Amino acid sequence: MGIIAILASVLIPKVTVYVKEARKTQVIDQARKVILAVESVNMKSPNTIADDSNVEDAVEKSGGLLTNDDITKLNASKTNIATCKEIVDTEKYNFTLDDNNNLGDVKPIAQ
Repeated sequence: MGIIAILASVLIPKVTVYVKEARKTQVIDQARKVILAVESVNMKSPNTIADDSNVEDAVEKSGGLLTNDDITKLNASKTNIATCKEIVDTEKYNFTLDDNNNLGDVKPIAQ
């Protein structure tokens, strides 16, 4: 019984870290989808989507390239395109998840 307790005390924190990283990967994936949709619209349409536009605007202007189902982890009304670019740039920026595993704060990594 003691061996099981020792193994559990070692493995549970590691599993927790892996789960958290998987959830962060979902946010990065959704931010990439937003960026790809915006770039596609900006290449083909005279009505471009600016970096200061929020994700909600991008969904409306994407012509079906991006749906609300694609961005469940991003707060569509508060997150803008520039923030999505920061999320994807994992070498320069880091972000947190809130209690519901949705996007929290995005901050530059101290160098």
